[in-house]
Amino acid sequence: MVDEKELSRVLRLAIKTGKCVIGIKQVSQSVKGARLIILSSLQSSSKILELCKLNAVPLIVYKGSSIKLGQLCGKPFKISAIAIKSPGEADLTNLLKDSTIS
Repeated sequence: MVDEKELSRVLRLAIKTGKCVIGIKQVSQSVKGARLIILSSLQSSSKILELCKLNAVPLIVYKGSSIKLGQLCGKPFKISAIAIKSPGEADLTNLLKDSTIS
């Protein structure tokens, strides 16, 4: 299971120093080449799940709501899905251990 403090730290650093894509539509269009995708548990997007499997992209289904995921990212809005294209200075190794590598 993913530690929320670690997830928050990594997400904030990746958003600040790397390249991330936020939103269901945008994430589904940019699965290819993503290093990690995080999906809110309340968001049931089978399209993203299939795309992750096809492109062998690690996926984390966050157990909280999209509001909580937005708070973890340091954003004042809901985030249903986020794709980390380039982590920047963030270290994804601990998150990748907890991911479902499709």
